Parts: sequence; C-alpha cells; structure tokens
Amino acid sequence: MLRFLYPKPFENKLQSSYFKETLERSFLFRELIVSTDKVSYKLARQGDSEKALTIITKTFAVAEKMTVNKVFEKKADAVFNDDIFDKLIGNGEVNEIGDGIFVFQGQFLKLMRFFDGIFTKFADELNGVEQYYPTRWPIELFKKINYFEEFPQNILLVSGAKKEREALESLIDKYGKSNDFKEIELGDFLEPATTALGTSTCDPCYYIHKNGKLGKNETYYALSKCFRNEKSTTNQLDRLTEFSMREVIAAGEEEYVKSQREIFLKFIESFASFTGLACSLEKASDPFFTNEIPEKGALQNHIESKFELLVPLGNGRSDLAVGSVNWHSDFFGRSFEIRDNSNYYMSSCCLAFGLERLVFAFLTQYGMTRSEWPAEVQKDFADFETNGSGSKTSLLEIRTPNQKVSPSANEINGKDEDLNTSEHRELLRRLLVESLNLEPTEEKWLSSRNTFNWDSLNHMKVITCIEERFEVVIPKKNHSTLMDEKSILTFLESESSE
Repeated sequence: MLRFLYPKPFENKLQSSYFKETLERSFLFRELIVSTDKVSYKLARQGDSEKALTIITKTFAVAEKMTVNKVFEKKADAVFNDDIFDKLIGNGEVNEIGDGIFVFQGQFLKLMRFFDGIFTKFADELNGVEQYYPTRWPIELFKKINYFEEFPQNILLVSGAKKEREALESLIDKYGKSNDFKEIELGDFLEPATTALGTSTCDPCYYIHKNGKLGKNETYYALSKCFRNEKSTTNQLDRLTEFSMREVIAAGEEEYVKSQREIFLKFIESFASFTGLACSLEKASDPFFTNEIPEKGALQNHIESKFELLVPLGNGRSDLAVGSVNWHSDFFGRSFEIRDNSNYYMSSCCLAFGLERLVFAFLTQYGMTRSEWPAEVQKDFADFETNGSGSKTSLLEIRTPNQKVSPSANEINGKDEDLNTSEHRELLRRLLVESLNLEPTEEKWLSSRNTFNWDSLNHMKVITCIEERFEVVIPKKNHSTLMDEKSILTFLESESSE
C-alpha cells in the first residue's frame, strides 16, 4: 500500500474527521486506512497516483488550519446502548427494505413526530410561513448552486422510460416478471434526466424567487424527505440514503437574517437542554468532493458558516451530527439572482434537524424504556401521545416585534459616506474589482452590505491581495471579520494609525 505521512499530528477531531471524510468522498481509493499519523491507501486506478497525492496534500493543509469553536457543551450521565439498533430491528420499530432505506413505526416514529412538533411550534412562534416542497428538483436548481461539481457523489437522478414503443418493448423484454434481475441497467429506453431527488430541504424556498425580488423579510419552515447516494459504514441509522429533515429558514435583508440566526442558536441550545442529551454545538465544515477546491471547507471553518449539534454515541463511535445552524450569507441570493427590499442580494440562513438521526442518538443515550428518559421529556411525550401535541410551554421566549430590523436607506447611505472619506478606499475598490473578477459597472455593489461573504473561494485570494498591496499582515483570527468593504477599511485605518 502507498503511504502519506502526516507532516505533524492533527490537533483536534474536527481536523481529523474532515481529512478522513474528504478523502473518502474523492473516490480515488480502492482501500483507505486513515490512522493518527499516516494514510495508507490503494488506488482505484493506477494512473491516479499524482492526483491522489495532490488531493491528500491539499486536504491535509486545509484540515490542519481548522479550529474548534464550541458554542456550548452539555454533560449527561449517558449509558450508551450499543445494541439499540438491534433492539429496534428486533421489535419491528425499524425495518430495512434496502441499503439505507427504512420503514419506521411504533415508539420510534412517535418520537420523530414528537421532536418535530417542538420544531414546528418554534417556527410558529417566529410567525413562520409553512411550505411543502417537492421530492424532485429541476436540474437547473442543482446547476445554479454548483452541486454537480461540489457534491457529485450525492446525486440521485430521476429518469422515466421513453414514450416510444420500441423503447418500452426493450424494457419489458429485459425486465419482465419472468426474468431474473435485482437491478436495472440504464439503457437506451430511458429519457434524459431533467430532475433529481432533493438532497436537502431549503433550496426550493429560494428557487421560487429566482430572478426576482423577495417581497419582505420572512421566515419559512418545512419538512422534507431528502436523498443522498450514500449509506452508513455501520449499516445503522447514522447515515441514510433517504431521510427526513426539518428546517426553519430565514431569508431577506442581512440584518434580519443575522438576528434570526442568533435566535436559531439560542433555540438549539434550549432544545439540547430539554432533551438532556450529552452534546455540543461546534463549528463544522462540509467535506466537498475536492478535485480542486478543498479551500472552500477551510473558508466555512474560518467564517463560522456552519455549526453542528454533535451527540456522542459512545464506545469509540464517532459523534453524530443531528442538527445544524447554517449561515448562507448571500450565496443563494447570488445563485438565483434574488434581491431583497434594499436591492441587495438576498441573505439567508437555516436551522436544520435530521429526525431519524436525532431519535437514534436519543435512544442510544437513554434507551427505549420511557421511565429512564429525562423527566421533562417523559411528561411532554405523554402529553403528545394523549393530546397529539407536545410541550405547552415554549423552549425559547421569542419577541419578534422587538427584533432588530434592517437599517434604513438613510442609514446605509450614511455608512457609504463614511467610506468615502477613507484614504484607502479607491485602492481597495480597484483591488476588490480585480480579485472578485467584477465588471466596472458592478463596482456599485461593493457597498458594505453587498460584499459580505462574497464568493467563498475568492475570500482567501482577497485576503492575500490585501496583505500584498497594503503591506500588512492580517492575523487568521481576523479573516472571518473582514467580509465587507467597511470592515476592511476599518482594519486598514487602524493599522495606519499604529
């Protein structure tokens, strides 16, 4: 086997898990063993040795820069029931009908609905608009968010049989009832795929506003079936091909979305306390496909765009992410050309929970005997079974009328006037136009709110250019704060005054 020796040990579990999961998703390896000091591997194709070494080296460099930030950590006297999956299979609450595909019933299903009822109640308290999304998404949606390049391993395309007699006869001839088959080869009898199964929940929420304006700041919520072409390495419920995801989504002007994100973070901590789970909310990064763009994972980590609720499963097993709070900034606004009321690109964020994972993690820690669950969960679950509703009290006091609102047009103009007085402004604008590949006519979009979290792959390039052009050193801890024109000018002026 080939080997890659670590230049130095990883300092935290986020670094090591990101490194391992990213390599697994590269699909370059027939065999991959990731240990504490090296990677041992066999290539799927012998001609990929140089490509494999490049990806391993770049991914290691990205991973070692990742830092851990725990928003909170909660301790609990968890028992960790290693056999919980076998018990669920044994009593018929969980039934596998295909790889990563399950049927749920009984107490397991009730717990899914119970927890989801809490999330729905929370969304209602935010005056959220409930939506119902389709299972299939148009190919254009995936294309606009660059999903085929960043997560090609997840895609499950949908294709129907051609409406031609010859094609249908070919299908019947090969796959009639009398034939022996367990899979179907994709042949000429299939139409080109114009849709694929949805891989998350919130994307259709933005897509319906494409090439337009979001009328007002709004919070939405939805429960969707999500599909990803992956399965668990343990053949349990930690990773499913088909799963249920509840999301609460905020979209609109940046200040509004930021205020909702703070509420989401408070809620997820309140919910964690309610469940009694041993868990933590930590900064995270997605393992991209990474042929050439591992830097994007590092950017997520630096700007803290993703926090995951991690639940320990015990006995050497990896922690399970059961929920997350995700800051998208204007990514979807730019991708779908959606403007907010101030005519800037729309911002968005979401709170998400995987229901099957959540119930599996809860039962792993507390078991299937209700009398051993936390007292508050026992009480509210009993109310749910009797009355069809969960807790009668809010997990988080929400006062939406008093939330901070977006700045007015006059306030924004005032900020822009402040920018005009900076001696660094013109040079910085030329640098940003060049670094972000903007047309001169687009320079007006360099206002303090529009460039926030500009295309993530360009951010490190921007930082490097600023250091070279202005002859300054920007500490890594400041990278995540320098995400708009005003913050950069403020930094440069503070450096000049020293």
